[in-house]
Amino acid sequence: MNCSRSIGKRRQCTLPADTSGVCILHCAARGKSPAIFMEAILNVAEGADYPLTGLHFPADFSVPEMLGLLRSSRLSLANSVFHCRVVLDRREVVTGLVFTFTQFRAPVSAATAVFSGGSVVFAGCQFSELDFANAGFKCPVVFDTCSFAEAASFNHCTFDVTTFRSVTFGARADFAAAEFRGPALFEGLSLSASIEYSGARILDTFEFRQVFCGSAETTCHVSFRSVDVVGRLVVRRLYPSSSLVLDLSHVVTERGRVLLRDTNMSTTSLHASDLSRVMFLSCTWPIYRGRFACFDDLAGENTAGLEDQYRELRRAYERSGHLLEASDFYFREMDAARMKLGPLSRHFSLLALYGLISSYGESYLRATAMLIGLWVLATLAFAVALPLRPGSGVVEGVARGARVATQAMMFAPVGEAKRAVGGEILVALFRLLSAAQSAFVALAVRRRFRR
Repeated sequence: MNCSRSIGKRRQCTLPADTSGVCILHCAARGKSPAIFMEAILNVAEGADYPLTGLHFPADFSVPEMLGLLRSSRLSLANSVFHCRVVLDRREVVTGLVFTFTQFRAPVSAATAVFSGGSVVFAGCQFSELDFANAGFKCPVVFDTCSFAEAASFNHCTFDVTTFRSVTFGARADFAAAEFRGPALFEGLSLSASIEYSGARILDTFEFRQVFCGSAETTCHVSFRSVDVVGRLVVRRLYPSSSLVLDLSHVVTERGRVLLRDTNMSTTSLHASDLSRVMFLSCTWPIYRGRFACFDDLAGENTAGLEDQYRELRRAYERSGHLLEASDFYFREMDAARMKLGPLSRHFSLLALYGLISSYGESYLRATAMLIGLWVLATLAFAVALPLRPGSGVVEGVARGARVATQAMMFAPVGEAKRAVGGEILVALFRLLSAAQSAFVALAVRRRFRR
């Protein structure tokens, strides 16, 4: 009696079945004989017309031994289950590996292994735990629509061509100190905890895009700390569920560039990030009191570093020619500098006064309104100080005060001011204040029309 399992379209397995009606390869028992299983899989693997699908590897099976005995240059498995540990530590794997919809229920380890055969492809696979630390991929590696229930380690790996697409990381993913020698694409990832690229080296184009970060209860960390960018790092379209900490601190980009594009920054923290060489394109920032702000400011975090963070954001937008956004971040930078002063000085200082009279030189409307208010105040002061003429009323007195204030503002001769008590002092003071406020108006108008 042959096995009852299907191995393809309208094909049936031809291996002899046991009493349960399935062969040694398709039997789901964990404790079946590894030796008999090895013999069976080697026999069918040599035949080019037998697809390896639906296999259940026993708990004590040796995958390295199987790869060493295979004469084929490629091993392709589909819809299979590994009950055994897959240990390829310190080995050179010259066989191309293609695993489709395969479950690895035990840990997979390939620390310091070298993959130099054909492509290494995992499509639709499920992993419990994976450790590829210090592995070398001299061939393309693809993880497509895979899921990792526990930690996945790729630290200190060297990659040729890398693709991680629609991968779900249920725990920490570690790519620290990895070297990406060719194009690398991380697209459509779903992160539950953190993903680490600290100390990595990027020699070509590295794209990190359309990534869903964290859950409603957790904060997700994406770290590019101390990454050496020789090529191009593109971070695009991050979708945080609650809050995201994006670490770009100490990024080295002497010959490369870092591009942050189409990213929702409303719940993204840039705490301690070095933004001096980062370009922002089409990013969505939260708006507070009519101006762009950063998440750290609104959340009350990193208050000591807000001034530096806003300064780097302003410079980044100035470099890219987006002066309207740069204007908002300049206002936030100055406001952060004011808030670093003492409790009294933040409200009563030259910087506070600068913000009050012209929004730090960013609002010509406020500066003009303050100039008009100064003129009104001077008008009232002169109306009170100048002696009333016989038979004149309050209206005429206010009109005289307005005329004197206007003459003083225009630096025209003001003979009437001599009749008032302290009139010359009032004229000199008003001329000084009006000249300074007029300068703030001109500065704000100039900044406005430069945009």
